[in-house]
Amino acid sequence: MTQGENDEFSKCNKCALFTRVLVRTTDVEKRRLIQEQRENHLQRQMNERADYYHKRNLARQFQEKYVSLIIDGMDQKKTFIPHFIGRKAKGKPLPPVLFLQADNCWRENKNKFVLAFCEILVSLEIFNEIQFSFLYVGHTHEDVDQYFSKLANTLRRNEAETLPDLLHLIPGVTEIRSVLDFRKWLSPLLNNVSGHTQPLQYKMINNKTSTNPSKVDLFYRGCCTESWKTMGSLLKTKMTQRIIAKRPENVTANMDGFDLSTLESRINTWSMMFNHADESSIKWWRCFAKEMVNISQSERRLRLYSSRGSRWHLPHFSRCHKEDTEHRVGELLGPDLQDLLNGETKEPQYDMYLSNASRHVCKFTRTAVGRD
Repeated sequence: MTQGENDEFSKCNKCALFTRVLVRTTDVEKRRLIQEQRENHLQRQMNERADYYHKRNLARQFQEKYVSLIIDGMDQKKTFIPHFIGRKAKGKPLPPVLFLQADNCWRENKNKFVLAFCEILVSLEIFNEIQFSFLYVGHTHEDVDQYFSKLANTLRRNEAETLPDLLHLIPGVTEIRSVLDFRKWLSPLLNNVSGHTQPLQYKMINNKTSTNPSKVDLFYRGCCTESWKTMGSLLKTKMTQRIIAKRPENVTANMDGFDLSTLESRINTWSMMFNHADESSIKWWRCFAKEMVNISQSERRLRLYSSRGSRWHLPHFSRCHKEDTEHRVGELLGPDLQDLLNGETKEPQYDMYLSNASRHVCKFTRTAVGRD
């Protein structure tokens, strides 16, 4: 029996604290005030969700101008194997505006590397504008999760004894073996920034001039109801042209957490549950285990395994359409809960350290005028 890990990111601490406070409060007037504060919190997170829906609808109605993408991670337990029952641009330019929605996890999405890569895409005119938005932590369940649930339902009705069996159950799947090291690639090009995990929305707009052909204007705001504020570039001066000159290195697979001895011992146990009379599943697992042992014993074989199918797509993207983009989107509670709520309405502070020597801090709080 295995015990699942507790995913704190999927829970809203504020909602949990509201529930706890309400359970302990019997006074009618106090409960009304607490419930009012809870409704305000829920309305703020619904505003961000409605803003995402608006951008998504724009992309559906004006497909030549906008594209909307949402990024989320699926629970990996859905695709554990063996499992027993108990669209592409095709060389055409992309629309000029990208709406990118992510789940507010700093490890995977809300970090300076992803933000800087968005700035690069605008600087290279792959997009004319990118809006990068996040939902409140604990309120990030969105439409993409419905597709994950469809996969889970499929696996409830079908067994997948091997990796090929699993891939057969998932339509249109692409196996990605190689991963490029974007962190190492981008690190020398980045300014030092802080506070970038606080805002819920970012915007990058191409504003090139004859003297600065790669100029990008960057903005941020705490939530969708606030005005846009300017921020400085995440990239060091005149670094953009060096970016595609050298492709990122491949990340070498780490086999330390791959327990080969345990895998080999389990194969015999699984063999009693496999359905194939020709023992094709047991043969596949034994070949897989043998291959992993051979790869892990040689640094050269490990590098070759990690780079198989590796491709660097950035230089091959076409520039976006140069069309008009006017449709721009535009003590009752206790100290712990009150502090969390104050953080929702507090103006984010985005700091950038432009020079390691002087350590001057530039604080960008000027309100941008004329942009929705």
